[in-house]
Amino acid sequence: MLVTPGTIPRWHRCLVAKKLAYPNQVSRPPIDEAIAALIERMATENKRWGYKRIQGEFLKLGHHVGASTIRRIRRVAQRLSMRRPRRLSRIDPRLLVPMAWSIAPHRRRQRHQHDLRALAEHS
Repeated sequence: MLVTPGTIPRWHRCLVAKKLAYPNQVSRPPIDEAIAALIERMATENKRWGYKRIQGEFLKLGHHVGASTIRRIRRVAQRLSMRRPRRLSRIDPRLLVPMAWSIAPHRRRQRHQHDLRALAEHS
């Protein structure tokens, strides 16, 4: 026999004792929101910069941020930007009149045209 009958319970007691001795091991602290925002700003303003270049710029500023951390922040930001629908800032009112002519039924065209022209004059 390779182990005695008391070996397995002893191993279990040792494992439980280790777990109780170190219950909450502290992980790495999260990246500050200001640093994450600065990473995002650097990446958007300098499209050709890679992770290592951004990391070098942070070292010049006195911050030690790993390239893999920068990569992870950029990946999360890209996923979030994909989810956000792209919205037009403003539709040109001159485009609305031809669109209304093609969409609105014939008997309602004059009313829609009048409404859209009023909208175009007020904006």
